[in-house]
Formats: sequence, C-alpha cells, structure tokens
Amino acid sequence: MFAHAAVMNNHGQNCCAGSRTYVQESIYEEFVARCKAMAEMRIVGDPYDGMTQQGPQVWIY
Repeated sequence: MFAHAAVMNNHGQNCCAGSRTYVQESIYEEFVARCKAMAEMRIVGDPYDGMTQQGPQVWIY
C-alpha cells in the first residue's frame, strides 16, 4: 500500500514525509485495518540485524 510506504519510508525522518492521508469515507475502516496490520508486521529492532525493517528513530553516535 503506497500510503503506508510513503509514511514509513525513511522512518518519517525526512522533510517530505507524509503527515496526513486523506481517505474516502466509504473505505476508511478497511484502510485503517490494513494500515494497522502492516504496521504490526513491521520488524523494529537492531539496525545491524538483517531482518530489521526499522531501526531507532534517532541515532546517537
């Protein structure tokens, strides 16, 4: 789903990250359910682990 990828791309840490998604009322419930399912499947963890899809939001050197 492009809307989910647009918000999650670069973990929201870029100047053009999406902050809003306009959804037609007739598909709103399904859209939210799909977005929630995709977010719950996302693997968050150690950026050096090959299975990790999203590391820390802020990197401290």
